[in-house]
Amino acid sequence: MYLRDLQLDVSPLVDVADIMSRSEWRETLHAVVEGYLDLLPRRKVNLGGAAKIVVVLGPRHTTGSLSHGDFGLAEGLGMIWLPSFDFAALARADVKGKQLLFLQALHEGLVKIAGRIGSPTEPFNKARETLLALLPLPEISENELLMRWGLVRKPRKRKPSARKNARKARRPGITNG
Repeated sequence: MYLRDLQLDVSPLVDVADIMSRSEWRETLHAVVEGYLDLLPRRKVNLGGAAKIVVVLGPRHTTGSLSHGDFGLAEGLGMIWLPSFDFAALARADVKGKQLLFLQALHEGLVKIAGRIGSPTEPFNKARETLLALLPLPEISENELLMRWGLVRKPRKRKPSARKNARKARRPGITNG
């Protein structure tokens, strides 16, 4: 199975409300994650058979799944925790700085997983370098995200009807061509 989805999330043990609003968090974070994913070659990146990788920022739980370690791969899902993420730096940063911090964290998590399972890191390094040159990235609207994730259909371009084209052709001064 090839990697086709990425998620950058915050530990449930961290309250981000003091750092940035939920909408700012989503817009800033998704611009980075979606941009990074767009730059990875489709159906070529294999990270231990995981179709989705979740990089979690902040401390992990001491009980439950992954409480025994900071990394795991199972049934198409991979997770890695980055407990040392600097939330204070995130709170102080402007949009470009926030995107840079998210990019560094996402890249670090993916490269750590690749290193632990012996997968190549070139696709991740290329994606990171390309995104660095594009910062700050434009925000992605909620509707665009939903379309990317297949939760909302993309608007269809309407073809002009034959009737409309016939009317156009009959009007003087309008040429078809």
